[in-house]
Amino acid sequence: MRDEPAPETYTPCFDWVIQATGSLPAALTYGVVWRYAQMSGARCYASCERLAHHLAWARQTVMRHLAILRQMGLVICANPREPGV
Repeated sequence: MRDEPAPETYTPCFDWVIQATGSLPAALTYGVVWRYAQMSGARCYASCERLAHHLAWARQTVMRHLAILRQMGLVICANPREPGV
């Protein structure tokens, strides 16, 4: 049996998000959320810790940029009262 290489994955960085937010980190945060939302029902179920791992950031950094995206209406949190959301 041959070992198959893992499929390559990437996190997109949308130009329109950079322009809307004026922030490359916010656009990368949007990109990783978008990537996970492609997997199951157009929703991202990944924890902030997991998202941070993909970007090689701290969880708090991801949460800070998610707050900006939420304030702008670019992402919606379905469970904002949950711990760690």
